[in-house]
Amino acid sequence: MTESTRCDEFQEGLAELATGAASGPDRASVLAHLAGCDDCRRELEELTRVADEVLLIAPQHQPPAGFESAVFDRIRSEGGAGAERPVRARARWRHRALRPLAAVAAA
Repeated sequence: MTESTRCDEFQEGLAELATGAASGPDRASVLAHLAGCDDCRRELEELTRVADEVLLIAPQHQPPAGFESAVFDRIRSEGGAGAERPVRARARWRHRALRPLAAVAAA
């Protein structure tokens, strides 16, 4: 197994570590890898910097109830991109797209 392939195994763990969302065993595994991998240490530094920046721009308060629905209704009414995509597919995409932000917010 090459080093880059091995590093690929830790990409999700690096993001979780950067946001403070890594669990004990996962955290220990990533930290052990970081002890011998300069590339992943640099990646972690970058991810941590980005996570800190996201925290600075994240809203202090939750948007009002119904905000998300209103946005999607407006996109549909204006025929914007994604208007024809099924709601279930958009929900999956939103969940995946917002996972890192949610982890940062939780941290």
